[in-house]
Amino acid sequence: IDYGWGGKIAVTINRVPQLGRITPNVFFSHAYSGHGVNVTHLAGEIVAEAISGTMERFDVLSSMPSMRIPGVNRFGDAIVSLGVLYYGLKDKL
Repeated sequence: IDYGWGGKIAVTINRVPQLGRITPNVFFSHAYSGHGVNVTHLAGEIVAEAISGTMERFDVLSSMPSMRIPGVNRFGDAIVSLGVLYYGLKDKL
């Protein structure tokens, strides 16, 4: 193997990337659940369409509910730490 990559990924509960708008001129697209190489090209095209005024595809994806991980507000960092530990150990096995 000549090249390798490693890093944290944003995984949503429903595995659907999140697209949205913070202000009228600020759009976002993130949380590709490990499939960013495949999906970011399409998401970029959809955001570009929205910026230019064609909102149909953007509106469909931005209306998808973003689901929160149960217990995050209460246990926050502990859950994230356990998840990182679990998947780190799982990767090593």
